[in-house]
Amino acid sequence: MLKRWRKTAGVTQPRAARTLGISERKLRGIESGTYSGPHSTRAERKAPDRQKSRSGAYF
Repeated sequence: MLKRWRKTAGVTQPRAARTLGISERKLRGIESGTYSGPHSTRAERKAPDRQKSRSGAYF
């Protein structure tokens, strides 16, 4: 959807990325559907479906 809007508006990837305040690489990932968002810890990168309790332990 973002790519369709960008192309219809005649905006290039570098300009769109600059306007959005993100890198061109991140924009390409968003447009292609491969960008999954940031992970804050190594454990979350390995098992993103796990949740932290309030004490910080995983359950």
